[in-house]
Amino acid sequence: MTRENINSRALDAITYLLSNSDLHTKTSIAKNLDISASKFSEILGGRMKAGTEVLAGLSSEYNISPQWLLTGEGDMVDSEIQKYTSELPSSEEWEYVNNDNQGKIPVVHELCFATIDPDNPCSIPADEYYYIKEFRNADFLMKVSGDSMSPKYKPGDLIACRNVRYFNFYQWGKVYALLTCHQGIIIGRVFEHLQNTTFIIVKPENASYPQWEIPIDEIVKVAVIVGSISTD
Repeated sequence: MTRENINSRALDAITYLLSNSDLHTKTSIAKNLDISASKFSEILGGRMKAGTEVLAGLSSEYNISPQWLLTGEGDMVDSEIQKYTSELPSSEEWEYVNNDNQGKIPVVHELCFATIDPDNPCSIPADEYYYIKEFRNADFLMKVSGDSMSPKYKPGDLIACRNVRYFNFYQWGKVYALLTCHQGIIIGRVFEHLQNTTFIIVKPENASYPQWEIPIDEIVKVAVIVGSISTD
């Protein structure tokens, strides 16, 4: 496992994404990987190597297998992860539905987060569903119940979540929902713990709340937040 080989596989994955879907452009991939367009161009041109944030983004945003990225073993695309990929209605930005049409995004109570199977999002229990064009890659919606993420997410807002199957990679600075053994559900921006690699730091948006130091082995479920709907 060398950095050159890992970088080469990251480039192969990006080339695969660009060539296999009209939805993927260099601009959209750079945005989803949370890197600048200029940095993305440098990586594609071989003038800069893909860092951990790119590897994490390829895994969490596009289902590229972390094992394949790091070792070359297995398939490039993690075929075990299912997603809603059908075309969503373009007549409205979002629409409430209560049927079983393809492309639905379920609204779940936060207590149901613990029961969600990342390998089978179709089994998510929910009574309400929404079509949301921009959130086609979301697995479920969840209502915010506290104010730790105010003003970004206020109580009652709906956050769009996508399951993260592997906990190896985090995109530092991105907002995640974490289900922990002893502290329940925590929503916040995830950062690297520089003093102890067995922990991560989770920072709320609300300055009146302290940051959390979470042992990685206490995290039992992870979802990345891909958008939100304000209830104002």
